Amino acid sequence: MRIACYHNQAPGGARRAIHELCQQLTRRHTVDVFSLDTADESFVKSSDFASNITVFDFRPRRPLRSAVGLNMLRWRQDLKRLEDICRLIAAQVDAGDYDAVLTDPCRFVQAAPSVLAYLATPSAYYCHEPPRRFVQAVARPESAPLAPQERARAWLRGRLYDAVIKPIDRRNVNKASAVLANSQMTRQMIMDYYGRDATISALGVDAQRFRPGDRPGRDSYVLSVGALAVPKGFDFIIRSLGLCPPSLRPTLVIVANADDCGVGRDLRRLAARSDVQLELLLEVSDDELIRLYQRARAFVFASHHEPFGLAVLEAMACATPVITVEEGGPRETVIDGVTGLLVPRREEDFAEAVMRVLENPVLASSLAAEARKHVEAHWTWQAAGERIERHLLALDSPLPVGAP
Repeated sequence: MRIACYHNQAPGGARRAIHELCQQLTRRHTVDVFSLDTADESFVKSSDFASNITVFDFRPRRPLRSAVGLNMLRWRQDLKRLEDICRLIAAQVDAGDYDAVLTDPCRFVQAAPSVLAYLATPSAYYCHEPPRRFVQAVARPESAPLAPQERARAWLRGRLYDAVIKPIDRRNVNKASAVLANSQMTRQMIMDYYGRDATISALGVDAQRFRPGDRPGRDSYVLSVGALAVPKGFDFIIRSLGLCPPSLRPTLVIVANADDCGVGRDLRRLAARSDVQLELLLEVSDDELIRLYQRARAFVFASHHEPFGLAVLEAMACATPVITVEEGGPRETVIDGVTGLLVPRREEDFAEAVMRVLENPVLASSLAAEARKHVEAHWTWQAAGERIERHLLALDSPLPVGAP
């Protein structure tokens, strides 16, 4: 097949996912990339797999301080320009005799990209989740730790902008030939929000890079990974660790890409009040991230209804015991009591689970070993690539709805 991939993503799990899937597809197919100059190429690079890369000029203007009305006008102009660029990209893809198009959410609108609306070539939209701010109050801009005036401004901005984005997002999703989901939970969210069924095409992890360490023993910290955003639940982890006995309480290390909304500042204050030692590490390399996984006593995860949770799989691949809240995608990757611990979202229960792992080396060793074996058997990128290959090949003759 000749496959066109359109992306305009920020650094993070979604960017890594589309990159890894395309790398797997190039084992047997040709993949060309169409992207914008706002798409991230520092976290992972399209040149790792793409035969050709076409980049379109799109630089939205920076918002002005305290000018909601003017910013809204400028944003609408940028959005119109983006629509025109997407129409141009779709025309180039259609003229390029591609068999299929693979795309995922656009960072500018944080929703489905408008290139889907203009394509004649069969297209698959990889929907990691419906825009979370549309379905979860905890994910809306005003949920960040802001001053009251700024919170009110964020609420107004959110309502004005999302009133424009919502119908565009629905249009684009409905124009896709197929919608792919990363988990059963995401598939249900897509059905509930869009009224459209999706096909599950689960993700994976690079088990050759993310692997157990060579050094014996572990350091005295627990690790969590994710964007510094309220929905990631780091505050819950800090409060839970604060309930652990002081003499046994581990340091919490959080790895994130950036701290744009003051969440890091808020977490540091909470950690000080909770008597929890906190280290925030921003923009670490993959090699450093792997070392942190390998040396951690445990990996702790408390994201609110995380659609999949790549970081959970990365920790499991590194043979690090996983303790995660019992919701979202981790329920589909973690086998409770075998490859990790699934815990209700109650701080007392989470603290107890952390102490079970820290105080029981036999349990920790068993969870770590079984997690690694489970990843190698079921959650590699090679297996994920084979799944998405089947779905792209089936665009002209679809599989039964919801087939894995």
